[in-house]
Amino acid sequence: MTTRTRAFCTLLAATMIAPVIPAWAATGDPVHVVTVPEIQGSGQFSPFQGEIVETTGVVTLITANGRDMWIQDVDGDGDPATSDGIFVDDRNTLFPQPEVGDLVTITGQVEEQQFGTALPLTRIDDTVLVSILSTGNALPAATQLRDLPDESLQEGIAFWEALEGMLVEIRNGTVVAPTTRFGEFGMLTRTDARPGSGVFIPTNQVLIRGLGDNMVDYNPERILVDDASIDDPIIVTPGDTVRRLTGVVDYTFGAYKLQPASFQVGNKDLPRSPASRRSGPSGNTRITTYNVENLFDLENNPDKDDAGSTPEPEELEIQLAKLANSIIVELELPEILITQEGENTEIMQVLADRVNALAGTDYQAASFETSDGRGIEVAFLWDTHRVGLTDVFQLSGPDVDAAFGPDSASPGREPLVGVFDIGGYELTIVGNHFKSKGGDDALFSVNDPPIRITEEQRKLQAQVVRDFVNGILDADPYALVMVAGDLNDFQFGEPGEGEDHPVAIVEGFGDEVPLTNLVNLELDSERYTFVFDGNSQVLDHMLVSPALLYYFRAVDILHFNAGFPAALSEDTSTTLRSSDHDPIESRFSF
Repeated sequence: MTTRTRAFCTLLAATMIAPVIPAWAATGDPVHVVTVPEIQGSGQFSPFQGEIVETTGVVTLITANGRDMWIQDVDGDGDPATSDGIFVDDRNTLFPQPEVGDLVTITGQVEEQQFGTALPLTRIDDTVLVSILSTGNALPAATQLRDLPDESLQEGIAFWEALEGMLVEIRNGTVVAPTTRFGEFGMLTRTDARPGSGVFIPTNQVLIRGLGDNMVDYNPERILVDDASIDDPIIVTPGDTVRRLTGVVDYTFGAYKLQPASFQVGNKDLPRSPASRRSGPSGNTRITTYNVENLFDLENNPDKDDAGSTPEPEELEIQLAKLANSIIVELELPEILITQEGENTEIMQVLADRVNALAGTDYQAASFETSDGRGIEVAFLWDTHRVGLTDVFQLSGPDVDAAFGPDSASPGREPLVGVFDIGGYELTIVGNHFKSKGGDDALFSVNDPPIRITEEQRKLQAQVVRDFVNGILDADPYALVMVAGDLNDFQFGEPGEGEDHPVAIVEGFGDEVPLTNLVNLELDSERYTFVFDGNSQVLDHMLVSPALLYYFRAVDILHFNAGFPAALSEDTSTTLRSSDHDPIESRFSF
């Protein structure tokens, strides 16, 4: 469509449909004629916030649903601290609707879209099209991304803010985080994908790591790629190559992201099952902790908030098939399995029976109802052919209620205790699922450092578990004790946290008998159990008493879930992505 034809259509439309009148039009406020860089300014907040502006730019990208678009100043202002691009809302209300390459003049209100403590996204809202000046224009040259800030979050924020809304390009980047169910994946530039920061080439992961003194490398150099501008997400696995990707810098859900305009990706072959790799002696007893990711039955419990988690029959069948195969093929049928996120004993026994039918084992399941709003529980599965269960119970009492129960800040999953007989040896296992980090500030937020409001509850939970362990070890320092599960925290302290981070509390202080965190005995490159916003990290742990450490032979984090695309969760031909957590396996010789 030519400019003249579009102008005619605009005039024709005015006689046929009522124009959309934005709220600001009735205020009589002045309209500032400014450039996009002037709107953006050099800080997080626009100097024209709340004002009505008229500006001109070329359309660089349109969201896949056609509702919104990005425009960029053709020439820019030459100042690297001010962005030349901006997000424009309400493209779908304009007539004619601008297309990529159109040079447009628009009017609208400058808004800083902000949720909670997340950073603001500068955008133009209640948009009115003044004119389409020309069509088919070449787009501004994309800024090449090469070497990004790799430790300081504030430097990372400053880097991305100056590019917000602009076209950027990456060549020969490396994928370090798989495509999630939200259509996002993580990558590094070729320059940043080198050892020395948080990236580990053997596993193609970028890991959150402690730097000592509560300093943490959160990897601000990681680049998230989203799918809001494309019809289908880009499915990739760590180690894949992004040969070329051009897109616009966006900010949503507390993270800077690229919305792709064009891309070329090289995918490597997925590993065959089993994907898990082990090192060290095998021992004669395996104990594994495994978050099975929302294994719910088909009943919607009216007393729990589980409506959104209740699967359809075919969904449950896929989940059970994948989990059962993963226990057989990847976990190699451990004597004892500590699980998190199963809804109840019944559904865990269904899983156990599925394994029993395929493998000839006799796994039995045990769990108890918890205070969790959705109803998820910690459970034990043990093979009665090889292990005996002497006792099983849930921790209770005022301190437990204050940390996990109805008196806590966020009612959750009370710890489960199992006393097992392994060939005459008595082993006590405390299975856990601590409060998640959901609700903490995003890494790229207005607070420096980000505020972690969930941390205090995990400390209370850790102290409850430690107090119970102290009771056992005070009576018998040589008792065989294990604390395991999804502790939802790192193996090191974070900024401002002090020495008493949750995992350290479980490990013990002062005169307490120390527990050894087996995660710290795993190879650095393998030390992750979960991936979030492109960062690989440890959330699951396994800690043992000195007497149990004597019988310890080896530990492995079994990588067949966290590092693979979420789309594989529906593929029953592979064990990959049977859950979103990687299990931890410890091996002992009794």
